[in-house]
Amino acid sequence: MKQIDRYLADLTKYLTRLEHDRVGDVVAEVRSHILDACEAEDAEMGSVDIDGLLSRFGEPRLLAARYTEHVLTGAPLPRGMHAIQVVKRNAKKGLTVGMFVYGYGVALGIVALAIVKLLFPSQLGAWSAAGGESLTISLFGAPADQGAELLGYWLVPIMLGIAAVLAYFTTRVISELKRAE
Repeated sequence: MKQIDRYLADLTKYLTRLEHDRVGDVVAEVRSHILDACEAEDAEMGSVDIDGLLSRFGEPRLLAARYTEHVLTGAPLPRGMHAIQVVKRNAKKGLTVGMFVYGYGVALGIVALAIVKLLFPSQLGAWSAAGGESLTISLFGAPADQGAELLGYWLVPIMLGIAAVLAYFTTRVISELKRAE
């Protein structure tokens, strides 16, 4: 690990044209690639030749120059470094799709419940029974003890408001994820 740390320290010295945050990102990415290569070599050979492995990454000065060029001008990533970008891009796409399905799906479900409340008012609601000692929330069936309904039709605008807020925040999160690509 000392050899890897020295290599990364040298790399850091040559990344001076980049902003501090970008330097950390580049070093973390290269460290990840090195550790992945170590793991693959260990699995294949049963041991790791750190010096040989680091030499395949090239001199820190040259690797830093290629990364700097990539970050500043959009030049292609240094050879062998493209895989991590593909993984990041696919993870963002998966997160975006998941947010879309979950966020909008739940919002749509809440809107559907609001419609059910309008069409079948006695089938959906919250009831208080036993002098306020018991609370029953029910979907498709009023409680057996028929206590006093708490919200009545006020449940509809509350549910629509919750759905709107959820859809708004889902839209914001998705736009931030797309902007980060």
